[in-house]
Amino acid sequence: MEIRKIHSPAIFICSRHPLAFGAIKKLLISGMYEVRKFEQIPANPLEGPAQLLILDTCSVKNWTKIAIEWNRMGGRSIVLLQEGFSSPEEESRFIYLGIHAIILVPNIDTELPRAVNAVAEGQFWMDRECLSEYVKSTRSCGGFRESRSLTAREQQIIPLLITGFSNKDIANMLQIEDRTVKFHVSNILRKFKVKTRKALRMADTAEESFAGAAIA
Repeated sequence: MEIRKIHSPAIFICSRHPLAFGAIKKLLISGMYEVRKFEQIPANPLEGPAQLLILDTCSVKNWTKIAIEWNRMGGRSIVLLQEGFSSPEEESRFIYLGIHAIILVPNIDTELPRAVNAVAEGQFWMDRECLSEYVKSTRSCGGFRESRSLTAREQQIIPLLITGFSNKDIANMLQIEDRTVKFHVSNILRKFKVKTRKALRMADTAEESFAGAAIA
């Protein structure tokens, strides 16, 4: 009996290496998936069943920008990393890019098909330590978010700022101008009485210090 594809996710593979592309596609060819080669970010938001993008970070230099844009269009991303490429702390930042799964290249044979199923259902497929770091970072922003002195936009920017994203990254994620981000960052630093991003991140390790930081 043929499996219908109507409700199945469409999978796009973004890889500049023909052999890597072929290996990834071979792992996913089945009646359940419609596998395509990634060409470019669509002009309009993605519709229908989950649209998954698999990013081969070994051969695609601008993969973070692609992930941000794909997420903005409503898609979900899976990244393939070389072993030892980053730490759990760095990987936790990928969640802010809209990435749902991180798979080390040596493990793709066993993990990629299962990760695709999980991501298609809206779940994450990441190392437990990576997710723990993400939860820790979001909890540590609690004191900031409760501050009544922050505008709604500043509350959006705070966790991204603490996580270490640049003004350009934040602008891309929130779809606002770089200069607008710079303006909000300056206001945030002023409200919490610090002069640099590093000082803000260091202060974040002691959340109780900001308990009374709201300015009337």
